[in-house]
Formats: sequence, C-alpha cells, structure tokens
Amino acid sequence: MEAFVKFIAIAGVALLLLAVAKGLLPKVFHFLPLGGSTVAEMGIVFGLAVAAATLDGLRDQDDE
Repeated sequence: MEAFVKFIAIAGVALLLLAVAKGLLPKVFHFLPLGGSTVAEMGIVFGLAVAAATLDGLRDQDDE
C-alpha cells in the first residue's frame, strides 16, 4: 500500500509539471493535454501510476 501512495503522489506531481509546461511554453508543448482533454490526461497519468504501483507490488511479492 505504501508504494501505491508514492506512485499516486508522483502522478500528481507529473500532472502539475505538465500543466506548468503547457502554460509556460504552449508552442513547444502543443500536444498537451495528453489525450485531448484535461480529464483524459488525468486518466492517462493516474492509470500509468496505478499500473506502475501494481507492477511494483507484484515484484515485491516475487521477492518474498
């Protein structure tokens, strides 16, 4: 569970950085938001975070 919280926090930071990047350099980051909308971008980023936390949890179970 601890890894899950860590990955969700990292996803929140990633969303913040993506929003700042789009605000500061809109011509460079013209492809943002990912998926075409802010809601889609949140789904993509948090989906990746959950997948990473799951893989991390599976790896920890194999080590035991």
